Amino acid sequence: MSGLNQPILAVVEVMSGPMDGMEIKIRKQVTNIGRMERVGLCLDCGYKFPGGFECPNCRSSKIRTEENDIILHLDRFTSRIHAHITFEGGRFWLEDRGSTNGTWLVRGESVERVTERKILGDEDTFLIGQTYLRLKTKNLT
Repeated sequence: MSGLNQPILAVVEVMSGPMDGMEIKIRKQVTNIGRMERVGLCLDCGYKFPGGFECPNCRSSKIRTEENDIILHLDRFTSRIHAHITFEGGRFWLEDRGSTNGTWLVRGESVERVTERKILGDEDTFLIGQTYLRLKTKNLT
């Protein structure tokens, strides 16, 4: 079954930054967020690069390619592979993936760096790079 035929689990709304106003429908169990559409990850040295068949850092050919579902290509403070949202056990979880500038959960006046998986609720806001995003799980269209 194609991803477009899957039900909408949630919507991520871009609240600020260069892509303000954009809405992304989440239809997958794991939604990757990053600056680039496709990223090569060297399994030998861990270097992340735009893609290809050989690591430009150590010349290894042991490469894993990952794709981002939410691409914040205009935010230079977003890492190539930054974070992901997972739908598991009827809940949404936010997790940082070793980003340079971190992933931040914003609840009212409280701003907390995401260092381990955190539950995301309806209308929760999070910061990736310099982009604020909000998860919406109710009244989806």
